[in-house]
This record gives sequence, C-alpha cells and structure tokens, in this order.
Amino acid sequence: MDITYSNVHCLFVAALVLAIKYLDDDYFRLSWYARVGGLQNASELTLLETELLLLLDFDLYVSTTTYERYKAMLVKLDRKSVEERNNVNIGGTQIN
Repeated sequence: MDITYSNVHCLFVAALVLAIKYLDDDYFRLSWYARVGGLQNASELTLLETELLLLLDFDLYVSTTTYERYKAMLVKLDRKSVEERNNVNIGGTQIN
C-alpha cells in the first residue's frame, strides 16, 4: 500500500493502536478505534496492524534517543507549519 495524503490517517491509527496495546493492557475495542480513525471496520484495522507489525519485524520498542530525534523533527515541522499559517499573503497584502 502506498502512503498518500488520503490514507496516511490509516497508518497513524494502526500505529496508535499498536502503541496503546504495547504500553497498556486495557484498551477500547478495535471497532471503536476503526470508527474514530475513519476506517471501514475493525477487520481493516486488524489487517493494517498486521502489515505494520510485519514491516517493523514485530519490534515496537523505540529507544529514548530515537524518540527524542523524531520528537524534535515533529516540533520543528509544527513550528514551521504555524509560521506558514500565521504569514498569509492575499493579493500582495501580508496578513498576520
């Protein structure tokens, strides 16, 4: 499956559910996550979970170093996104 803007949420939901299952023994039903995540049903989510686990070689552990590196990248990306949203130019007029 290719990742696109129209399906990236599926990857996010699958990763989120795997993280929740990895960290906590108590979680909602898959049908709930599927519905909230905009997936067709729990079967689709199960398939996505399986595909993601296979891609990760069933290794869900993330080191502190890796976590901090990706966190910094996301924070930087978010700051850039906020700056872009705050600096809108309409018809040659700068709107802040």
